[in-house]
Amino acid sequence: HAAARALHALARQAGARVVFFCTWARRDHPEQRAELEDAYASIAAELGASIAPVGRAFERYVLLGTAATARAKRPAGKREQVPAAAAPTTAPSLYAEDGSHATPVGSCLAAAVLLEAIQGRAPRTLARELPARRDPALPTGAPAPPPLIALDEPSAALLARCAREAREGFAKERARRRAKAPA
Repeated sequence: HAAARALHALARQAGARVVFFCTWARRDHPEQRAELEDAYASIAAELGASIAPVGRAFERYVLLGTAATARAKRPAGKREQVPAAAAPTTAPSLYAEDGSHATPVGSCLAAAVLLEAIQGRAPRTLARELPARRDPALPTGAPAPPPLIALDEPSAALLARCAREAREGFAKERARRRAKAPA
C-alpha cells in the first residue's frame, strides 16, 4: 500500500485520475480473486481511486464459458433450448499455459474492463479480431501469421457481458459493504 500511496500522489500531482487494475487470480487458485480484490479495494477507498475489477471479469467468464461449453457437449436430447448465437460452443481460454498470465483473449477482456473503468461506461463494441504483427525479419512473400484473436460473435458478446457484469457486481458489492459498515 505504501507504493500505491506514493504512485497515487505522483499521479495526482500530474492531474491524473487513478484507476487500479485489479488483477485476476491464478487459474489454479480462483479463491485468491476475492483476497486480491479486497486489497485493491481497501487502498482505492483510502485514496479515492477507481477500480477496474479485471479479476472478477475473468472469474465470470470462466464460470459462464464453462457452463456454455458443458451445455454444448450434452447429448442433443439433454441440451437446453438455447439459440445457437447465444453462447459460444467452446469459450477461448483467458489463461496462458503457465496459468498465471493472460492469453490475447484474456488481455482483450482486461482491456474492456479497464476501458469501462476509465470511461465510466461499457465499450460500444469489442474487436472480434486482432491481427498479429508480421515479423519484418521474415522474407517477403512469407505467409502472414494467424490473428492473435479471432472470436466468433457469441464469444465476443460473452467477453463484453463479463466486463459489464464485473463492473456492476463490484459496484453493488461495495455499496452493500459501505451500507453495512458502522458509521
